[in-house]
Amino acid sequence: MTEEDIVHQLEANTAALKELQITTLKTARYLKWLRVMEVIKWLLIVVPLIAAYIYLPALLQGLAGSYSELMPSGLNSLIK
Repeated sequence: MTEEDIVHQLEANTAALKELQITTLKTARYLKWLRVMEVIKWLLIVVPLIAAYIYLPALLQGLAGSYSELMPSGLNSLIK
């Protein structure tokens, strides 16, 4: 191999390496956003469940109290 062939091969390797680096950076960025969206998906599931666990019993108790006058006394014991 001549020196010119080696230089040409180095330039080709450098160009291929830059393309590979760009592809790797795009893949890393995609994986980062994939993880962010996974966390957001779990938050969209868990946060409403926690809020329902905290606020729903008090809300149902208030509704049961307001409708207790309309229901027969036998159903009041089932709700409480």
